[in-house]
Amino acid sequence: MLASVVSASASERQVKVPPSDELLIIDPKMDPQRRPTPEFVEDEFGNQRIEIPPTVIVHRYYYTGNREFQGPMLPGGPTVIVINSPHSGEQISLNVNLLPGAPRVIYRRNSIRYDYGDRYIDVDFGLADSCTPEVHYGQKSELLRSVREEAKSFQATNRAVVQQTGFRSSMSKLKEHTKKSFMSAAGYMNQMGSGVVTQTGQFMDSLWVPPGVNPDPAPARGIVDGLEATAETVR
Repeated sequence: MLASVVSASASERQVKVPPSDELLIIDPKMDPQRRPTPEFVEDEFGNQRIEIPPTVIVHRYYYTGNREFQGPMLPGGPTVIVINSPHSGEQISLNVNLLPGAPRVIYRRNSIRYDYGDRYIDVDFGLADSCTPEVHYGQKSELLRSVREEAKSFQATNRAVVQQTGFRSSMSKLKEHTKKSFMSAAGYMNQMGSGVVTQTGQFMDSLWVPPGVNPDPAPARGIVDGLEATAETVR
């Protein structure tokens, strides 16, 4: 039955479907709290051991292009992922340990990510048919979270200032806020090393900036100079 579901789905891989239809969840036996019920089995020596039946997740339409959607609530724990290889179309079954919760599911040409916010699980198919799929478990760094928060704060302050054109003091406050934001990020960079500069630049690339301000991820001094130039045009 499972093979027929995946096989039928493969012929419709170009069909765009709603996120609710992307995944087929086959739950094992559940207790009243919707947790997998342990099973007691005997090994070849007659000893009893406990096994937790895995949840089965079928990615019915991967690969349907780069997309991202909110996944359903999953019990976590031992899980079997059934999917068609993006290279050969061959059915693949992978054993993973998922976190409990409702992750965002991110499709890319060579990978699937289950994003839980500060942690993630990647299924990497490699770049060729000969590559063996790999599962990677990771945690997002404190630095990136800090820079992301500072970037959002900077963006919100920047918008507010432009909407309040005519108030010199607002530009001064924005300049001071920018200094503090980048000093905070710089503290993390000093601890983590210069290798994070490129990642910081990627976050800053997405910021909305007023006319006259250079959007290039420059040091705080350069951004402050740009804001001062904008203040002159607003007066």
